[in-house]
Amino acid sequence: REYTQKRPAARAADRFASAEEARIALDLLPEPTRANALEVLAHRVANRVDGAMKRVMRRPLPYATAAAMCLLFGIGGVMGLATSPSPPAPVAIAAKAPYRAPEVPAKTPPGKRFTKVDGDELDDFIEEAWQSDGDAVAKELEERARYAREAIQDLPNGHILYGKVHSIDGDETEIVAPMPITTNGYYITPVSDLDGPLSFRLDGYHALDVPLDKINTRIARIEEQWLTPLIDDDDGSVVGTVALQGGGRYEISASLFFDFASKDPLDPQLDCSCPRGIGMPISVAAGHYEALHVAPGKYTLRLEAEGFAPRTQSIIVRKGEVVRPPLLVLDKLRPLDLLVKVSGSDHDFAGVRTYNDGRAADEDYGFPHPGQPNLVDFTQSNGAVFVSCWRCKISDLGPMSEEAFRALVVDPQKKRWAQDAPVPIAMGHAYLVKLRTESILVRPIDGSP
Repeated sequence: REYTQKRPAARAADRFASAEEARIALDLLPEPTRANALEVLAHRVANRVDGAMKRVMRRPLPYATAAAMCLLFGIGGVMGLATSPSPPAPVAIAAKAPYRAPEVPAKTPPGKRFTKVDGDELDDFIEEAWQSDGDAVAKELEERARYAREAIQDLPNGHILYGKVHSIDGDETEIVAPMPITTNGYYITPVSDLDGPLSFRLDGYHALDVPLDKINTRIARIEEQWLTPLIDDDDGSVVGTVALQGGGRYEISASLFFDFASKDPLDPQLDCSCPRGIGMPISVAAGHYEALHVAPGKYTLRLEAEGFAPRTQSIIVRKGEVVRPPLLVLDKLRPLDLLVKVSGSDHDFAGVRTYNDGRAADEDYGFPHPGQPNLVDFTQSNGAVFVSCWRCKISDLGPMSEEAFRALVVDPQKKRWAQDAPVPIAMGHAYLVKLRTESILVRPIDGSP
């Protein structure tokens, strides 16, 4: 129980400090679960050894020789979990035959040779990945190369960066970065400029920020990078309480997101130090939550429950410190009653009818075109309701009566636009939303809990 609290549940079985600690934990499991856990552990050992040996052999010879010897001696200790007798314990571990890893056919490149597209160094990098890791990885990188070339074609300060990043005993595809990371750590990404670092994050590892100030070519390969695992003295923790508006018993979930900026010119959150990735789950019980063994850095804490608006809190974790956010209260979702006008394709509101639209603040069914992807969203969080859209501009026209709104005709081309989405809304105010092909006038009538 102590170790699953310190580590995310998915990684708990990998993070014991010694074979003795793992054996004690296994002794606490009921018989069928223990047998299955031993089998899973053996599979993991075999897979980790195979991957680690491949990575070791790519390093310089003295390092590779020493690390390989450490690996081989270490394997015996870990595999001893399944073969050596355990100390006296509440329940004895059932004896099992030594695990034999299944034979895996050697990876061979596909019969059709990789075809270069542009003849630049990105194609050479993709061919390198194809020869080492096969067709699937090469296809992912081809898509990324195409995306990157298009993203910077009109940007004089744009660059394309590529390379490899590794975690010592983790899955490289779980690394959180401004771009996807493929199997074995390959990546290709466009950047709008070289002002900030290229960031990599992974649960259980120190933050890695690679400076870009030494790059002087349009396309550049980043030196191979390795994430450094956390040790107990390097981490911090987050502890706090959460409540629900009006009370009640509901399941509350909590997640911790890495915060860092993206330099991808096509990212809607370009240069924003925003939450990234899918989030690390945090245990919540009786209104209390805690995240232990957290790497120092910037994070966004997100709490949510069904029927309630989510709440987020920005936090900074420092080495050896416990972060205690203030009490966080989740508000009930508000129903919204809206007056809406949708312009023609030329942004003209002349002769456009006004209609009513009702929804919850988290509803996503296509607005202003039912059944189509959302153009305008209303979301509720942190005690406010926001109007949001992708690549749009929003102007608050101030308080306005329903009669004045129905008679309102606005020329979006002559309006001074000052606000990017999302924008917090006030009940009774009118808002003009300018999209790429049309404009929308909207006035919230009510938003009471």
